Amino acid sequence: MFNVIEKNSTIQSKNLAHQKNEIEGSIVRNGKFRRKVNLLILDDLFESGRTLGEIYNVLNSDPNVGNIYVLTVTKTRR
Repeated sequence: MFNVIEKNSTIQSKNLAHQKNEIEGSIVRNGKFRRKVNLLILDDLFESGRTLGEIYNVLNSDPNVGNIYVLTVTKTRR
């Protein structure tokens, strides 16, 4: 497992997900991949999708990232 991204906010992501302007910039990339990679993001909860969207945007800015797949375990009821 790689430590490519990290959250740079002390607020829990589930609380950030409700306010789009607060989640932007809350995830940062620690480095770049040296070769072409496809990624699988594992998440325990899919609520609004904003956190995963921010993670996708950060990872997709790396030119060596090919496909990004997401697997979530649970989904909230609306």
